[in-house]
Amino acid sequence: MSYKVLTNKEGLTFLPKIWTVFLSQKEDFFPNPFANRGVRFRCFFLKKLEKISIYLHLNKADELDAALLKQINSLSDSDSEFYLFGAYNEINVIQMRAEVSVTEITEKKACIKIIDLMKKRLSGENIGDRFLNEPDEEEKEKALNLLLEGRIFLFEPISYFYDSYQRG
Repeated sequence: MSYKVLTNKEGLTFLPKIWTVFLSQKEDFFPNPFANRGVRFRCFFLKKLEKISIYLHLNKADELDAALLKQINSLSDSDSEFYLFGAYNEINVIQMRAEVSVTEITEKKACIKIIDLMKKRLSGENIGDRFLNEPDEEEKEKALNLLLEGRIFLFEPISYFYDSYQRG
């Protein structure tokens, strides 16, 4: 893949459109727009002014979440590059990448607030961040059950990139 740089404004516009969420330390990772959908249903993009904060809920009881937690836990202070990837379909498939910093949210009040926002969105309430590819009832139920326990991480983008290709 040959990712191209996006401006901050473009990144703020296009990154929240992703249908999927992946994490990697490899900058050339290929995100499948139809995999990891369940993770996106517990990911919330909060836009404020010229900045976006990405909150991700992970529950070690879920196999995919456990793998993502392992990646985050393996990061050290010397790791300089960590990326959040996603993809979505329009006329072409759009691959998004954001270099991010990662922080775990440990304050209980903040975690409850973020989880409440995720629950409201899953129930269909318009709270700003919306799904461009809605979850079905089974996906909603699974996401709501996973939200009962777990950890919240904050990803703050440093830079944005994209690539695209034709479907077919």
